[in-house]
Amino acid sequence: MVKSQEELKLVENGVAMVEKAYDSCLETAKTGKTQNEITSEVCKTLYHNGGEDIGGYPLSRSTDIIKPGESYNLYPEVQAPGGYWMQFGRLISFGEPKKEVQYAWELDIKAQEKGAEKLRPGNTGADVMKAINDALKGSKYTGALRGSGHGVGLDIIERPFISLDDETVFKPGMVVALHPVLSPHPEIFEACADMFVVTDGKPHRLSKVTPEIKII
Repeated sequence: MVKSQEELKLVENGVAMVEKAYDSCLETAKTGKTQNEITSEVCKTLYHNGGEDIGGYPLSRSTDIIKPGESYNLYPEVQAPGGYWMQFGRLISFGEPKKEVQYAWELDIKAQEKGAEKLRPGNTGADVMKAINDALKGSKYTGALRGSGHGVGLDIIERPFISLDDETVFKPGMVVALHPVLSPHPEIFEACADMFVVTDGKPHRLSKVTPEIKII
């Protein structure tokens, strides 16, 4: 569960590769295109950089022409060079997003931030999950029916699990993906997903991409 410095470097390189795919997504994403055209460019960038999206959630696909007011959910689960997995989730809106979408996304970010505060040595996956669920109190959403994150390494889902029954103690060098899942599930997006490295102090978010809805 604890990654060596060499392993962490591979993970960092993988995150940089996914950010290149995000950039290619933004370059292609516009009304008049289809989701398939955007996804093709994302996959092309991943292939050219030695990665491949083979995760559990299929990338957005449709042959319908994208119209103003619609969105594109970028949620790759990529195996990067070196065999380490990446998880990343962002939402792109073609014009101002609907208020309900904006509300749910901002709540998802808040839940991720509260969960990340507990990604510290000595805490457990249960501590993180409780913080995420507490962040949802007072909203129309409740705590997720399944875990809102997990360790990441040579498999896409590893211990520690972000689950109320997980007692694995965090240690520096663990890599954890946080993706708060709202219930009931918003159909418009999967989650805001980011990978963090547990350190002796504040966790280190690996992606430099701001977790906002990107408006095209």
